[in-house]
Amino acid sequence: MQWQELFITATQLNQLISDSTDSTNASESTRIRKSAKPLKIFDCRFSLAVGDKPAKGKAFYDESHIPGSEYLDLEQDLSGQITNISGRHPLPNKAQQNQLIDRYQLDSDTTIICYDDGKLAFAARAWFTFHLMGFHRVRLLSGGLPAWQSINNQVSNANQPSTDSEYNREKSSTLPLSAVAPPIQLNTLTQALSEPTVLIDAREAVRFQGKQEPIDPVAGAISNAINMPWLDCFDEDGQFKPVNWHRSRWQNTNTPCHYCGSGVTALVNILSALLANNNQQHFYAGGWSEYIHSKHFSKGSNKAD
Repeated sequence: MQWQELFITATQLNQLISDSTDSTNASESTRIRKSAKPLKIFDCRFSLAVGDKPAKGKAFYDESHIPGSEYLDLEQDLSGQITNISGRHPLPNKAQQNQLIDRYQLDSDTTIICYDDGKLAFAARAWFTFHLMGFHRVRLLSGGLPAWQSINNQVSNANQPSTDSEYNREKSSTLPLSAVAPPIQLNTLTQALSEPTVLIDAREAVRFQGKQEPIDPVAGAISNAINMPWLDCFDEDGQFKPVNWHRSRWQNTNTPCHYCGSGVTALVNILSALLANNNQQHFYAGGWSEYIHSKHFSKGSNKAD
């Protein structure tokens, strides 16, 4: 996929917000077209609970956010109900998806922009959820809120509803995201992995190796998985690496099936792979936190059979 099909720059977002038609900006936005359709901007920043540190969500938004944006909480809006056999962040069910549609008055013409702190994981969870719901005009703000702040002097710290307005949008973003297959369920994971598929664990190496596990109750990894940490996608300045790096990263990888701890950070690896080629990506959304509750998990070895 092309970079422009997945991402939008802070400058382009300003154009969407202001409905600018200034020809001096045409060089950066040649693929953007004007359309009198609704625009929704979602702040998806979140911090997972680790040890004694509680999760933090909407407090980020209350402190500052892009004016006109609204907040989506990973655990309240982008996850379903946790059960004794689920992972930490099961995907929202159909009823929850319909609640989101009704709450934000979304329709097939809505262009959706998702952002977080720039590391993409939480914005990507929203991006994937919207595609799962059938909304395909979705893009991620490259660099997140810091990138937008760097070119804007004012960031709202007041809770204010977003307003619908005319905006520019990229024509190619109207196409369904067929490059990502429907999420793999636990009961079909074994069958999926019997095909020529590479199981890829996106977690940090110390978690994959079972040396540390700050979040889930058991350390380890699913057998035969390989480790491609999601944080490798960023340079030392925290910026998503250039497209050529992603192409090189995936050039020798067979059909991948991505997973992580609970179906969040693996989506960054999916974005990376989509930039590299047009191969279909598979996603086991339940992740390690679901797998350890399954019959496939061997508690004695801290590994999945």
